[in-house]
Amino acid sequence: MKSNPFSSSTYEKIWLNHYGSDQKAQKFEFINGVKFIKGNKPSLFTNIGKNFTNGMFYQINDKATDYKGKSFVIYDVPKYLDSDTPNDSSNLKILKLKQYKGLFVDITQYESIDDVVLKCYSSSKSRYNFRRSVKQLNQKHEITKKMFFGDIEKEEYYNLINNFERILETRFDAINTHNTVLPMWDFYKEVLFPMILEKKVALFVIYDSGNPIAMSFNFVYDENLVVALRTFDINYSRMGLGNIEIYYLIEWCIENKIKILDFSKGESDYKERWCDEEYFYEHHIIYDNKSLIAKTTAKTIASVYSFKQYLRDKNINTMVTKWKYKLKQLKKK
Repeated sequence: MKSNPFSSSTYEKIWLNHYGSDQKAQKFEFINGVKFIKGNKPSLFTNIGKNFTNGMFYQINDKATDYKGKSFVIYDVPKYLDSDTPNDSSNLKILKLKQYKGLFVDITQYESIDDVVLKCYSSSKSRYNFRRSVKQLNQKHEITKKMFFGDIEKEEYYNLINNFERILETRFDAINTHNTVLPMWDFYKEVLFPMILEKKVALFVIYDSGNPIAMSFNFVYDENLVVALRTFDINYSRMGLGNIEIYYLIEWCIENKIKILDFSKGESDYKERWCDEEYFYEHHIIYDNKSLIAKTTAKTIASVYSFKQYLRDKNINTMVTKWKYKLKQLKKK
């Protein structure tokens, strides 16, 4: 089974310290690849990390029966990773609920970064304009790039992540919208450093004269790279720095034999441009079909998530996000 950074002991320990409400991780024999904490209903368990992860997957052990009388929620299972399903004769059942759309780049179909540009920019004029932007950025500025993967000094890490927070906050204030990452910043600040050293996170940075202007934190699943957090200095927006950062990140993936660059949840113009495959995240609700309590709990939770997805399909979540930002600004005043 592919290694999962969100199932690592480091991620689990730090997440529990921040959000586990003094609970301990619980391991069940019937499922490999995921650990749980107790949920808010009797006999309910949810995966460690909940919806803070960028992709969970698992394997079912049909011989184990420690699921009896229980129900389990696993958030954000990417459909393309194809987690196991129980044997047809098992009393263990799974409800799979479509949630957020995801997009990724299949790196294996490209031999060079020029092939990617050819695919992503459909006209010769658009390719010329993009390449000119890359050239002008490098001509007018002292641009350097670095990937931190397995090695970073603590002082350098804290300098970069503090800059990341500043740039991210400035960018979202400029577009007048709420950001879901900043309220979790203490958690990310603590967890990302050790995971870079463990090669479970890769930090990509573009500098101008030694100052970071674009960054992305990417979780590593063996030969897959998942973009979790990214930002760029809005002062470089006219030069298309957001697209240039992706261009350089894909180039690094090609050079380092990465097979999939996954841009995770959510839709945006830049993802639509650079990505060539789409999929959906699913919430998996696993339950004991012989237990009335477990079955009722599972069905109730499934109806809640289905309703939330209906609201997303109607763009209600977008309006809520804008409302949260306005409320935050009013509190500042």
